[in-house]
Amino acid sequence: MHTARDLGGHCLVTGHYVQRVEGPKRSELHQAVDASKDQSYFLFATKQEELDYLRFPLGGLTKAETRQHAERFGLAIADKPDSQDICFVPNGNYADVVKSYAQGLLNLAILLM
Repeated sequence: MHTARDLGGHCLVTGHYVQRVEGPKRSELHQAVDASKDQSYFLFATKQEELDYLRFPLGGLTKAETRQHAERFGLAIADKPDSQDICFVPNGNYADVVKSYAQGLLNLAILLM
């Protein structure tokens, strides 16, 4: 999100299945239309400032509709099997992700000392 802002982006668009709805006073996080793909539980802690900046175009679509659009645009992922993994875990290697986060926390602690 910081990179998108630094580059002057007006918003950051993600592929999460969740809806951002403009409420009477602020942006609100709502469940996706496709309940079987809903990811609102994962984004429940999104801060208001972040939610105001984020966009979720897939939240109003079913997975089938998303695949139809991918096929229409000739995207290779149109037939890709559904992911059962966490999106930020490359190659399913959880250990590397944990090590990376742990190292980042250690570096931060050293800087704060």
